[in-house]
Amino acid sequence: MFNSFGWRFFVVGILILMMSIPLFFVGEIVDDRSHYNRTTRASVGMEWGGPQILSGPVLVIPVEESALVKERRELIDPETGMQRLDTEGKPVFRIVEEMRQVQRSPLFIYPNLFEVELTSETEARQRGIFTVPVYSSTAEFNFDFPFSARPASDKSRIL
Repeated sequence: MFNSFGWRFFVVGILILMMSIPLFFVGEIVDDRSHYNRTTRASVGMEWGGPQILSGPVLVIPVEESALVKERRELIDPETGMQRLDTEGKPVFRIVEEMRQVQRSPLFIYPNLFEVELTSETEARQRGIFTVPVYSSTAEFNFDFPFSARPASDKSRIL
């Protein structure tokens, strides 16, 4: 009976099942450590300064323009102070045209010249069993804006 193929297959199956239990626990430990590693890196990064974005300067100049605006207004009865209604009981409106100062899309001016000089130093921070590299940096910017940019229309004025 112990030499039969079925018995050997059964014993190997039991051994595989028994070895998968410690393998499951080792996998859980590895997953837990990798999660702890990610949270450690994130918390040290937030304590050290969070995500960094380095971007160049942009001048944003608001633009205002005189424009003829058509507007639908309610027609008010001067005696009652209520909105006038037509014969069918619907409100009466009138179209009014007036000149207004209107905000247009702003004028964006980017530099002709943009130079950045970065110097950085790295350090290693220790938390638990993990070492997290961090850096400190200084940046020096040089830029030059073109002041020949003009609004698209002569009716517009830069605020």
